[in-house]
Amino acid sequence: MLAIKLWPGRLYSLLSNHADAERMRALSRTLTPISLLASSWVNPAAFEPYLNQPRDLDIVMLANFAPFKRHWLLFDALRSLPASYRVLLMGVAHGGQTEQHLRDDAARFGVADRFEVLQKPTREQVAQNLARAKVSLILSAREGSCVAVAESLFANTPVGLVRGANIGSRVFINSLTGRFLREHCLADDLRRFVDASDNFRPRGWAMSRITYRHSTAQLNHTLRESATQDGQQWTREIEPLLKDTLLTYANPESAPAMQPHIDAFEREFGLRLGRGMRPVGVNPLSAVA
Repeated sequence: MLAIKLWPGRLYSLLSNHADAERMRALSRTLTPISLLASSWVNPAAFEPYLNQPRDLDIVMLANFAPFKRHWLLFDALRSLPASYRVLLMGVAHGGQTEQHLRDDAARFGVADRFEVLQKPTREQVAQNLARAKVSLILSAREGSCVAVAESLFANTPVGLVRGANIGSRVFINSLTGRFLREHCLADDLRRFVDASDNFRPRGWAMSRITYRHSTAQLNHTLRESATQDGQQWTREIEPLLKDTLLTYANPESAPAMQPHIDAFEREFGLRLGRGMRPVGVNPLSAVA
């Protein structure tokens, strides 16, 4: 609200969930939501080196260890799933929950030996292991956009979400990219999902719609249209952005070129922007969702 009061013109905002757009518009006529998510900026090139490896993991779950990620649902389902399933959990301790908490929860369901844990995975490990899995699983009932969904799709791995989950990236799930799973029948739905995993084409769908290049083009279009409506002159397109741990420039030369503008903004408004705006290589991922 403070930004709305202080900023002299339109204030643009990305979304965690498309349902938030109307709420934002209700706050102020100058607050302009843009129909893009935090998960709309993934670089598909980061996954290319790993796309042709064997799918030797049945289920992978990329999620921090906080309670809202609901790993316990998977532990409950594992009691009824084949013992031969290979399951990998990737993430970091969060919300006071550590790997030991996960293992203690799993022990209560009698499945403490039915999965592996990769804690603090590197970006490369995230990409490689997502691409090794037959399916990727997110069990949260509610969270923001969840970048792990988009990352899984670019790894050509279909994603399962709990039916009714209030997650921004649920809009990416369709007959080509994944399934909505019934919480009360999770084991049965997961077994069918794993068995049918070869029938999905998630990367092809994502490549044609939700790469950072598509999002950059959409953002440019929105800003250009808004400038025209406000009677302003459109002078140049934005620098392409993509998702690293933070949002960052896609082109290495953009960082030094934009630094004078960031410095000028800080001098005028007393706010430092762009701490994550640094040049990166071709393998940017978030290590945890």
